[in-house]
Amino acid sequence: MTLTFYYRFDILKKMSRATEKKQNRIQKRKELMGYLLLLISVLSGTAKGYCGKKISGYTNHYMDALVANSLRMGMCIIIGFLLVVFGEGISDLIPGGITVLISALSGISTAVFLVSWLLSVRQGAYIMVEVLLMLGLLIPVLFGMVLFGNQVSAKQWMGIFLLVLAAYVMCSYHISVKGKLTSKAILTLIACGLSNGVTDLSQKLFAEYGSDSALLFNFYTYLFTGIILVFLLQTGKKSASPTVKLREIFGYLLVMAICLFSGSFFKTLAANYLDPIQLYPLCQGVALILSTLMASFCFREKMTKRSGFGILLAFGGLLLIHG
Repeated sequence: MTLTFYYRFDILKKMSRATEKKQNRIQKRKELMGYLLLLISVLSGTAKGYCGKKISGYTNHYMDALVANSLRMGMCIIIGFLLVVFGEGISDLIPGGITVLISALSGISTAVFLVSWLLSVRQGAYIMVEVLLMLGLLIPVLFGMVLFGNQVSAKQWMGIFLLVLAAYVMCSYHISVKGKLTSKAILTLIACGLSNGVTDLSQKLFAEYGSDSALLFNFYTYLFTGIILVFLLQTGKKSASPTVKLREIFGYLLVMAICLFSGSFFKTLAANYLDPIQLYPLCQGVALILSTLMASFCFREKMTKRSGFGILLAFGGLLLIHG
């Protein structure tokens, strides 16, 4: 009797271990898929950033930024419409109520981000924009703890601290390249970082609560963004006229539209596989490293010891968060 009991107990224990190992394998596969999707998103964002930097040379003020981004949103809306219709069917264009609410939040924050991003790139060193985006990553991380019960370990908090410290170091790098920031430039950069954080949060909210496809969510995000930008454009025309020549930037805008849609789409998919503490710090950390290298090699923004130290801090932060 006792031997039979121990035998059954041993079998149950082995089954439990086998189940646990299977669950761990499934979790690792999910994380791997999430990292792969995120890599595609970050590379798309880097290509978008390159084109955005090129376009910034043709935009002289706020109205130019609105015109460029309105046209880009029009392209994104067309891309999203075609992908939904031919990929899922025209009947799937009707979203659920949750999708409408979350995509509206995403659309508003995206509109703020697009205009502030283009203005920020024109006002300062390109790398500085990526640095300030580090501020925004705290929004999905903190809300993830409250809304989704995601746990953040002491080691991961240390990693976030290193990323923020990297941002501080890169600020001094910016001053050495472009000089001190004006109060207007600082406010624009803060708006850029915070709006990007809200956009990231909306993607995680959709992954948790949305019932429609990621394609439909991104289509409506850009539809809302486009409506807001056109409204701002019509309102702003009363006080100033755009000077940008669309023919000169059309090619860059088209590439940016494709990269913007793909970057947002793949990051939304990645949110299904990764927690906010895994997803957003990694996204911004890798983007910071790639942007620093791109700014140095493509736009001749001088690499210094401080910028190199900032990259090392960002890399160390990523290791702590995901190690």
